[in-house]
Amino acid sequence: MTVLDFGLDRDDLCERLGGGIPAGSLVVIEGPFGAGKSIISQRMVYGMLQHDTSISYVSTELTTAGFLNQMESLRYDLTEPLMDERLVFIPVHPLLGARAPRAELLTRIAKARRMYEKDVVLFDTFSKFLFDHLRARGGGFESTEEIEAVLYLFKRITSMGKTVVLTLEQGQVPDEVASTFKEAADILIQIDMELTGASASRRIVVKRMNRAPGRFGEVIGFRVEPGLGIVIEIKSVV
Repeated sequence: MTVLDFGLDRDDLCERLGGGIPAGSLVVIEGPFGAGKSIISQRMVYGMLQHDTSISYVSTELTTAGFLNQMESLRYDLTEPLMDERLVFIPVHPLLGARAPRAELLTRIAKARRMYEKDVVLFDTFSKFLFDHLRARGGGFESTEEIEAVLYLFKRITSMGKTVVLTLEQGQVPDEVASTFKEAADILIQIDMELTGASASRRIVVKRMNRAPGRFGEVIGFRVEPGLGIVIEIKSVV
């Protein structure tokens, strides 16, 4: 079994999550707005790039400049991976130019074959694609069929050894729509956040980890430090 290593010397997130992600997995990372879904995804991306994994990163929130600035603030330098095209960043909201019609975004995913040539394709935040699609199509049978067709595409791609990572924002789409992808996931991770006074307590809760290469923590506390990136809270690990 091929395992996608994302370990770094400065934290033990990869080790806490079993030592890596099995290639060919559908990974779903779910949580409320601001909990840290994107940060965890970006940490995984940076780690995988250090181990020569190629990645297509699709963002519904950040421009290219915004993405690079955010990664730089966490000391995750992407200059080399971008230069040698191990990383391709695809902003849905480009810095210049019009945004594609909402009704077309989900179907364009299925047609963008080139981005699936990479080892990993990550959609952050994928629930925004679903939200826009449902809003434009008005729900109904045709809309559901198109959503299921995208899930079928993802499963077909993972069957060929590629890995697909989706982040879902809780409450952005109906539960039955989000559950379509959560139930199909090989790896399902929940990001929780609790505000205590002026600070936020964050944790990773592993709901499902199929084909885990090693032992993993079911609950992993973490915080985000500018200039440091992800910092694992050892006391919160179960």
